[in-house]
Amino acid sequence: MSRGTAIDRTFVCVLQDGSVCVDWGDGKFQDVLTGEFRPASDGPFAHSATDAELEVLVHQGLATGYDVRYAYLLPLPDRARKSLD
Repeated sequence: MSRGTAIDRTFVCVLQDGSVCVDWGDGKFQDVLTGEFRPASDGPFAHSATDAELEVLVHQGLATGYDVRYAYLLPLPDRARKSLD
């Protein structure tokens, strides 16, 4: 088993501009390369990441591996959230 955070491959997507992102389901995508959060309007969804695209992430050191169900990504920065105060 690969180390890293297991992200269901259906949530690892490629935008029209070629950015590989994680779709967190709240109208925001997180760029895997920069960790930046982007609004869904920033770039239309193109397709789920393919094996070849995930292999590039492994070679770039952004992922430790993948299988038929998960991509194992290295930690991404947390999204800023409002406190309960």
